[in-house]
Amino acid sequence: TYESHYYIGKPAVTVNQYEKGQVYYVGCDLNETALASLIKGIAQDISVDMAIPSVEGVDIVKKEKGGKTFIVMMNHNNNPEWVAVTGEYNNVMTGEAVKNNICIEAYGVVILLAIS
Repeated sequence: TYESHYYIGKPAVTVNQYEKGQVYYVGCDLNETALASLIKGIAQDISVDMAIPSVEGVDIVKKEKGGKTFIVMMNHNNNPEWVAVTGEYNNVMTGEAVKNNICIEAYGVVILLAIS
């Protein structure tokens, strides 16, 4: 809720039902911390699997195809980054088993296949 100017008392963020889903409207500027908090809260509300915590500068995408689950990670940083993972995976690019965490080289890409 806004606390100043002519928006006093008006919502800064709203959620509305639309067909089978929800639409969020963010009518304010949020810093990175506030935006991350909002996204995390929305993800929890709709039961999005947040099995892999985010790492600054690393894109992490979960894909499912043909009954298999893949995790694709891209490091945009100029230094290696460690990413914690839950579960067991095979590194598609190297064939190595991955459990607990993985190091992604600077500007590197990792593709993991979940072991069922």
